[in-house]
Amino acid sequence: MLTISHYREFVIVFGIVLFAATTARADIAPQPLSGGKNLSIKGKAKTNVAMVDEVVKLRLSKGTCRVDVVFTMKNIGTTPETMEVGFPCNYQNELQNFTATIDDTSVKVSNKSETTKEQYIDDIQRERTTFWKTWEMTFQPETPVKIGVSYFTKLRDDFGRRQHEVPVAEHLAAFAPPNERAALEKKLVSRHIDYYLRTGSHWSGPIGRCRIEVTFDGLTTDNLDPSKLFFEREQATITSDKIVWDLKDYEPKEDVELSITPGTTAKETLALLEKTHQQHPEAVDITIMLSEFLTAANRQPEADKLLLELLTHWQDKITFWGDDSEDMKTLQRSSDVFYLILKRTDEQSHPVPFLNPAEFTPVIEHIALRVQKQAKLAPPLYKDSVSLYLKNIDQMLAWCRKHPKPE
Repeated sequence: MLTISHYREFVIVFGIVLFAATTARADIAPQPLSGGKNLSIKGKAKTNVAMVDEVVKLRLSKGTCRVDVVFTMKNIGTTPETMEVGFPCNYQNELQNFTATIDDTSVKVSNKSETTKEQYIDDIQRERTTFWKTWEMTFQPETPVKIGVSYFTKLRDDFGRRQHEVPVAEHLAAFAPPNERAALEKKLVSRHIDYYLRTGSHWSGPIGRCRIEVTFDGLTTDNLDPSKLFFEREQATITSDKIVWDLKDYEPKEDVELSITPGTTAKETLALLEKTHQQHPEAVDITIMLSEFLTAANRQPEADKLLLELLTHWQDKITFWGDDSEDMKTLQRSSDVFYLILKRTDEQSHPVPFLNPAEFTPVIEHIALRVQKQAKLAPPLYKDSVSLYLKNIDQMLAWCRKHPKPE
């Protein structure tokens, strides 16, 4: 049973990425079982080997993804480097028909793993095991080497890649008649694909050129879920049958993430969201999802108007601590509104900018200060949660200072 106190701990971990039930593809990394395991910073093992070129080809069908990658590496140092190169896969048997080549010659690949302990917000240590495909190789100075990696993997149903990013099917099915929910969920089922680029940051310097191509088999880009296109949205070239990113001197800070809905198109989903919103204008989650689909359909003025109305409605209602917070529905909707603001003010994640940011500043500032004041009412038990909320509020207020309201 999820109690109010448990729920507060649940909603606070906004930014944590959940890897456990998703597929895993990634750039190669040097010395993977030493410093290379950490995806967020440079590995401890220093190297003069640079990734000068990378071409990633992902071919999506309704249930699988074929992956072909060619890395061009170059040792820019003056002495040879011999190391174990690794490709993370999270699960031992997940990457099927995996092969690796060096200058078009096959190499023997080993399966290795490492278990580490990680500290969570509740101060409990949990073990996490990372699996790698590894092979030994030597990089001679100033000699380009091509490494090829190929495999395919099954797509998994998208359970919500990040906190508060619930699949469209779950949003809409909640408002459908009981006898129609199963069919609607089946039609709207979303499948997730990601490719981890951050492991590429362990090599020397940025990736000289990084080209990523996504093509489709039995699908088109109309089957993309636009609310789940997280990676470098402004840099993506999207046509009817392909998505391409062509990046230069790229320092990976985020990963390619896509979701597809094989049973329907974004246009059909948008029409259903509009209909549901008309029937249930009080539904915060539907309003937020609708705004994302409207933006993707080049209807951002309508999307921004919806969001401004939503935030204005909640600016004196949002509640996390105090008597009103005992109502689960209020707590859930407050959490949805707060996360919406957090997501749109996190400039490091390259959110879609508001057309007129200053128009949103007064209401965002009002909500941030209201939650900041409420934090004083939180029991000592929630000290860690309050600390994270206050950090998030600082982000929101910093965004407001960058977009001052008109005099």
